Amino acid sequence: AFPLHRNLRPIFVSFHCNKREMLTPEAIEYLRRYGPVGCRDWTTVDLLLSIDVPAFLSGCLTTTLDTVFPDLAASPGADAPVAYVDVPLGDDGVAFEHESEEVRRRSFVENIYASLDLLERYRGEHRAVVTSRLHCYLPVRSIGMDVDFRPKNRSDVRFDGLIDLSDAEFAGMRDGLLDKLERVFGAIFGGRSEDEVYALWRELTAAE
Repeated sequence: AFPLHRNLRPIFVSFHCNKREMLTPEAIEYLRRYGPVGCRDWTTVDLLLSIDVPAFLSGCLTTTLDTVFPDLAASPGADAPVAYVDVPLGDDGVAFEHESEEVRRRSFVENIYASLDLLERYRGEHRAVVTSRLHCYLPVRSIGMDVDFRPKNRSDVRFDGLIDLSDAEFAGMRDGLLDKLERVFGAIFGGRSEDEVYALWRELTAAE
């Protein structure tokens, strides 16, 4: 289903593609029309630039999840267990799995609430997280938890630009996304025309 439906006007952030065959001539023209494309990882940036699609590293949208979580009334104590997510269980923790057939049977909205509930459980009941999952590592780091990321394959093309980030680099990725989207959404909700919104997007992303 790409390009997207003709009634949609996309702002591309956190875009990922590692399948060259997805990028048909129609898809390439579509990405050029609505670019620059904010990419989740450097692999996607390099792929798009190689076919003359304007692209930059925006990072992953899950780095901004802290914006939807209120402050905790009380943090778990030092004796709270560690959450082990899709890694071997340690003596000090509780095992979790992020793969479930239930995802296929629930609606999108139900899955969103299930994800939020799980993140709330992590930060409310556990002092830290150990995980092999990128989309556990990024959101729990965003909501301020100590997290030990142990990917099964560090050279996975999805990870380039998303692992081994310092706190300052992680914050820069998150703040860059939030700043751009705040200004673009402000223009959209303020009634600016489509041409004006995309001109603003090009201006905001030009340096990158």
